[in-house]
Amino acid sequence: MRGSTSLAIRFGLPPLIAGLTIVSFGTSSPELMVSVQAALDGNAGISLGNIVGSNICNIGLILGVCAMVRPMTVNRQMVQFDIPMMVGVSVLLAVLLSFWELSRGVSLVFVAGLVIYLWGSFRVSKKDQGDDVLKEVKDTALVSRSGLLLAWGMTIGGIFLLFYGSSFIINGATTIAKYFGINDTVIGLTIVAIGTSLPELATTLVAALKKNFDIALGNVVGSNIFNTLGVLGIVGVIRPFSENHVGWVSVVVMLVLSVALLPLVRKKAHLSRWAGLLFVTMYIGYLFYLYTYPNQGGLG
Repeated sequence: MRGSTSLAIRFGLPPLIAGLTIVSFGTSSPELMVSVQAALDGNAGISLGNIVGSNICNIGLILGVCAMVRPMTVNRQMVQFDIPMMVGVSVLLAVLLSFWELSRGVSLVFVAGLVIYLWGSFRVSKKDQGDDVLKEVKDTALVSRSGLLLAWGMTIGGIFLLFYGSSFIINGATTIAKYFGINDTVIGLTIVAIGTSLPELATTLVAALKKNFDIALGNVVGSNIFNTLGVLGIVGVIRPFSENHVGWVSVVVMLVLSVALLPLVRKKAHLSRWAGLLFVTMYIGYLFYLYTYPNQGGLG
């Protein structure tokens, strides 16, 4: 993430936009690589399960734990634009899994939707100087000429490691599933999803502890949007889905967590410890259900 942020700033991308997009999208790179690799291997359960499971984990576990550690204030743009956008794409995904297959045409629409979201974020964020975000990005960027080569090396090296690391994750997860007789989709929704969400946990927790709440909450919201529009869109172009592989329980949990976030922050522009505890409790209950009834809820 540090290398790609540096390159974005070095080649003229506004630091605010570089930070808001690369922080959240960069931490979602593991989801992209793992889901693409699983799709290429023909394992739709792990691929789609990783996307939906990561969205659930981002809110239920990561945002919940961070809010319990440090209650967060929420800015107006997040309440009025980004969180409603996250809710909207979650509803869109649920409707898609209910009535349509994920064809290449629909997948391209998802990718186009991500581009529109980025454009909208740019338009909205131009009204806000975003000094805290600007400082955070500059602190992590290698913007000098002498650091340009290092930035390229870090970016290419990171992509290389993610690509090959994703193969190990898929092979390891599949082996665990077969050894314990666990559904591949359950592994994708839980172990793989939590593993690929660790960058979001680290970034969000550090930002929350530093009181950079825009980055903390924006990272989770942006990652969920990227997972749904970007990762799912790219995966669908590579290997279209023809059925709901994750089951209705997981889709409903994803929707409930996404929708519940909006009223919790809209009323007081604040995410309290009690809200964080509620999210974590829901996530633990969800994990308990999956491993207690692994073949329920229409899992593929």
